[in-house]
Order: sequence, then structure tokens, then C-alpha cells
Amino acid sequence: MARKKTTTTEAAPTAVEPQAPAPVVGAEAAPAQGRVTLRKKDFIDLTIARAGIRKADARTAVEATLVTLAQALAAGQDVVLPPLGKLRVIREKPSKQGRTLMVRLVLDEAATEDAQPLAATSNQG
Repeated sequence: MARKKTTTTEAAPTAVEPQAPAPVVGAEAAPAQGRVTLRKKDFIDLTIARAGIRKADARTAVEATLVTLAQALAAGQDVVLPPLGKLRVIREKPSKQGRTLMVRLVLDEAATEDAQPLAATSNQG
């Protein structure tokens, strides 16, 4: 499967930045239209910005976290990760790549709030 190439264009600077709408949580949540995929590289970059750590350290920590998460879910364990929430495998079926796990995430409200970056409160150097 080929990846789509994306291009970005820079908009002229504006005096007021538009704010993204607040996420809809719960029963009123509708399927997302025009979904945006957060890839591992972008996730690592966001982790670097939030925690204020070196890229190599962030990459190692993120990759180890993802492997641990995948292993726990594959073993059928519930995973509780505040402030993210609780993950539980609700269905499983074989697929060409291995297994497909249908996972339910009960998202903590704290995860959707605009929290302060860790780097701002961290004394690590």
C-alpha cells in the first residue's frame, strides 16, 4: 500500500490564531470526518516538545512503551494508563498481518484538557 504524499502550504500570518473546536466525548461523539493520522515520528516529536528531552531518549522511551502496550493488549490484559484512560480488547480476529484487536478506550477527561507541558515544570536538564 503506497503512502499518500502530503504537501503543506504556509498561510500568511494572522493577528488571531483560530482555535480548534473542543473534542466531543461520550454519547454525542460522531465519527470523525477528515481524520488526521498521528504517526510515530510525529508522536515522538510531540513527546520531545512536551517533556523537554533529547530525541534519542524520547525515541527509546516511546518505542519501549508501544512494545509494552502491544504485548499487554495481545495477552488480553486490560491496560490502565492515567491520564489516557483504560484500554480493553473487546474483540479479536485473525488477519493477514497477524491478529486484529478491536480495542475500547475509555478516555479520561483529564486527557482531553489542555495540560501544561512537562518541560515547563521539570527541573531535569
